[in-house]
Amino acid sequence: MAAVATVGTPALTICLYLIISKGFPPQQDTGFILGQARAATDILFEAMSAKMQALDAIAAADPDVDNAAYWINPSPSAGVG
Repeated sequence: MAAVATVGTPALTICLYLIISKGFPPQQDTGFILGQARAATDILFEAMSAKMQALDAIAAADPDVDNAAYWINPSPSAGVG
C-alpha cells in the first residue's frame, strides 16, 4: 500500500499539472484596481463625502479609467458581520 502511495502521488501530481489550465495569474490585465481612503475618525460625513468626490474626479479625469465607485462607512467594522 505504501508503494502505491509513493508512486501514485507523484504520478497524480504530474497528471494534474498537465490537465489543469494555467490561467492563474491572469494572462491579460483585467483592469480592476481596488483602493482605500482614510480620514480622521471624527470627520463629518459631509467632509468625507467631499473628499471622496474629489478622489472620484481625479480618477474620472484619467482617460484610461472606465468606471469608478466609492462608498463611505462610518467605521472600519461597519461592513463586518
